[in-house]
Amino acid sequence: MLVRSHQQADAAQESKKGEELNEGLLRIITRPLRFPVDFPYNGRRTAFPSPPHPYGKSLSVSHALGIVARLAVGIAARADGLPKEPLSIVCPRLPASVPLPVIDGDLSDPAWSHAVHAPLLNTATTQSPVLPTRLSLLWDDANLYAAFDCADDGNVNATMTQHDANLWEEEVVELFIDTDGNLRTYYEFQVNPLNTFFDAYLINSGSKRWLLRDLDLDEIEHAVATHEKGWRVEMKMPFEEFGECPRIPPVVGDKWRVNFYRIDRNDPKRPELTSWSPTWNRNYHRTEAFGTLVFGD
Repeated sequence: MLVRSHQQADAAQESKKGEELNEGLLRIITRPLRFPVDFPYNGRRTAFPSPPHPYGKSLSVSHALGIVARLAVGIAARADGLPKEPLSIVCPRLPASVPLPVIDGDLSDPAWSHAVHAPLLNTATTQSPVLPTRLSLLWDDANLYAAFDCADDGNVNATMTQHDANLWEEEVVELFIDTDGNLRTYYEFQVNPLNTFFDAYLINSGSKRWLLRDLDLDEIEHAVATHEKGWRVEMKMPFEEFGECPRIPPVVGDKWRVNFYRIDRNDPKRPELTSWSPTWNRNYHRTEAFGTLVFGD
């Protein structure tokens, strides 16, 4: 995945040599990276009209070098801080004879009876939450499927309806997916009870994060259904949307690093933060705590 500058520069800048950094993730070509930029992504070009935090309007070569240096050493330095190994889960393949699930928030489709299920627990303590959530996962040759069944007391603490709004400020479920397992770059998806969707690409050095939030993965399907005891999220994520995926489609035995989360705000003073693989603090972006998703048969 490449980030390229297309702004005009003076003759001195044009004479600089290009540098390729972080195994092709971040390529700085001849001059500072200024926005807007074109993002060559999986055969499409996506415009980023605003800069990723925290470098304002210009990301220079020296800044990029600093990012990559931290990325190269930061994960190893942080990995020893976990009290236990991250979780692992085998995601079953949907049998070819079973109809594909209809993405409508209704999890009664026969396909979901073939899924693996797991609870979300308090992300810092692993204690059972006040309001439980059940995660379900499934895949076929074209898609990864995920569902969240969220118990709630009937109060939907969500008002945001604009794509890519700060959904984490209200109630939401979240998916972090690192398809190549480098624990430095990953996709972040969020869905709130109003079926508002957030998608972004993250660069994470451990101490700082750069959020490319204008990446729109339009082929991802998502739906929400509410009921008297809570709300459900159902998602279909085509593998073709994951530009960093080492192999499309995955094969049995392939592994991704992932985590799945929920934020519930029934107590506005103390939101309930739950996760599949515990982060052992209240930071969902602790990448060394990402669990492992194994594509099963």
